[in-house]
Amino acid sequence: MSPDGGPGYRPEDTQGLIKDMLRGDTGPPMAPSIDPKTIDVFVSGHTHIPSLTEMERRDGRRAVIVNSGCFLRQLNPISPRLKGPPVFVSRFVLTHARVYVRDGSLHVELREHPKCARQRLSRIERLLSWGRKPPEPPSDAGPRVRATATL
Repeated sequence: MSPDGGPGYRPEDTQGLIKDMLRGDTGPPMAPSIDPKTIDVFVSGHTHIPSLTEMERRDGRRAVIVNSGCFLRQLNPISPRLKGPPVFVSRFVLTHARVYVRDGSLHVELREHPKCARQRLSRIERLLSWGRKPPEPPSDAGPRVRATATL
């Protein structure tokens, strides 16, 4: 919810506005003099929801919307064994967007950096979540591509 009690922020609404802009329905809000049809890749971030979406414009050309997500530690609920409240397990979400030209094509990647959260759970939390926690990535895990697009 927003502070004034109205509807809260929804990332999918923002993506709809970006798609309208890339179709040419509206101009970029921060630079209205730019022709939106000249934008092939729109990079945004800080929504905590990393994503890469390809879309087709009215003229048939494609565009890419990539949200870099964030660099933060999240608490994810794990359904416990037996009945009880969920156990919250830490997980790092470290993502970024990479845009580059290779062989005459524009490449867009959404990359993730796996990182160990190293959380200490209490004995009861370990018992309740035994066998249900997602595996930790290896300590030497390097970045990996979550999604990609080529224009």
